[in-house]
Amino acid sequence: MEEALKQAFREIRENNLGIRQASSVYKVPRATIQDLIHSRVNETGPEPVLTTEGENQIAKWIVDIVKCGFPLEIADLVETVEKIIKDSEKKKQFLKTGNWDMYFNFFEKTPSDIN
Repeated sequence: MEEALKQAFREIRENNLGIRQASSVYKVPRATIQDLIHSRVNETGPEPVLTTEGENQIAKWIVDIVKCGFPLEIADLVETVEKIIKDSEKKKQFLKTGNWDMYFNFFEKTPSDIN
């Protein structure tokens, strides 16, 4: 879809194609084209703090601890995530302590093999 969005944008700018027509021709949502035209699109987005490997480590740890019969406590999750981040090359602060409830709630909504 990214290439189609670029083509639609080019057609609108260079050939005066209408937004609705470009949306129809290139099969890109009209709102997405409008966001790009009006600079409401952040193409790069923020850099992730955890790698996929780090996220998989956390997921595996959660599964393992629950399989052993231990309850998943927020403090344990916080400690494990901070250790993974500290051990990674990024060494960024992931979330401030006040946001850990939100992070824990995210994990409760993950696929059934984790929660």
